[in-house]
Amino acid sequence: MKGKKFFSVLIVISVFLGITVSSEGQEIDSFYIRLLNKGEASFNAGSFRTAVKELKIAVFGIEGHKDLLGKAHVFMGLSYYYLKNEEESKNHLMTAVKLIGMEGVSGIDLKSDKRSDLSRILSYFGIGQEEPGAAPKAGTQPETTAASSEKESKDEAALTNKTKELNTYIKENPDEKEAYYELYEIYLKEKQEKKARKTLEDLTKQAPLETQALYLLGVMHFKERNFKRAEYYFSRISAISHSSDVSSEIMESTQALNILSYYFRGKKEKAYELAESQQSVLTEEKINQLDLGEKNKRVLAGIMKKLTK
Repeated sequence: MKGKKFFSVLIVISVFLGITVSSEGQEIDSFYIRLLNKGEASFNAGSFRTAVKELKIAVFGIEGHKDLLGKAHVFMGLSYYYLKNEEESKNHLMTAVKLIGMEGVSGIDLKSDKRSDLSRILSYFGIGQEEPGAAPKAGTQPETTAASSEKESKDEAALTNKTKELNTYIKENPDEKEAYYELYEIYLKEKQEKKARKTLEDLTKQAPLETQALYLLGVMHFKERNFKRAEYYFSRISAISHSSDVSSEIMESTQALNILSYYFRGKKEKAYELAESQQSVLTEEKINQLDLGEKNKRVLAGIMKKLTK
């Protein structure tokens, strides 16, 4: 989880500091896989309401993976049926069939009594007699620009729903660090940076030694040229590093940005003092590897070179 999450951090930092990074081909975040598994376990334990809560969040992170998505919708469809919500049950089961077909739905691993129930429920709803997602018949109306706009509105609504679900989940599971990061990333996509920052601040209150969150907060303030506040978060990471392990990636970037913060704030003596202590780490090669943006790299390289004169 840590490795996957730190990769997400690097993408966020790169965007902040003006670097383009492709995120294509990334694996599903283990946070969502774990929630999918927890939802299935809750379902098998008969905790259908809990299963729905977990699976509703899981589906947001497994979009594009039809087999997993279809499985999640089957478990939600059955859960809603047992909770006596037939409308939601039917919607989720229809979605599952549309995603993976009747054969895929039938192949999902269920206990014998639940498999029998699934067969009866599908028949009751009339699902599977003509599978959704089949090839359209001749004369089917093509998608229009109005339909495309409607899809965009639905996507926006889905993101809003996701933030609501994650906020609820965090309230019920305040120690679930990954949920805070997921919520933070969604807020950034929605260009709601204040809410993104508040999410990280809430996490650091819950977990004061969470250096990844402290680092992201420092980066956000650095981007806004609030260098004094950025220094506060970077200094907290440095203090933590004296008694706890901090990843080298976070530590190297923290020191680099802290030097730049001092420098840009006019505290050049402190900037050079810190830079001198990092000479063995912040080599020219290392600076080029850091996600700082070209301008910041040039400034930092200039500071480090002056120390060798």
